Amino acid sequence: TMKFIIYAAGQNRRFNNTLNGKPKGLKSVGDKMLIEYGLSWMVNYNPTEIIIVVGYKKELFKDLKKKNLGFSYINY
Repeated sequence: TMKFIIYAAGQNRRFNNTLNGKPKGLKSVGDKMLIEYGLSWMVNYNPTEIIIVVGYKKELFKDLKKKNLGFSYINY
């Protein structure tokens, strides 16, 4: 089994003025958020579970489950 852990619990103090208070993993770069680039890469390895460790504004990350990213086994 393959599991991945993404640490995304920070408050984003260094980039705060460019992200309007959102966690940096949710910053849009092109047509995706930063975290989506990592998740897209991970799906190539057929993980059994992806765990996203969240803290600051964790409710914003839960919207990732609503997107069609090719898997539905993200845990928070």
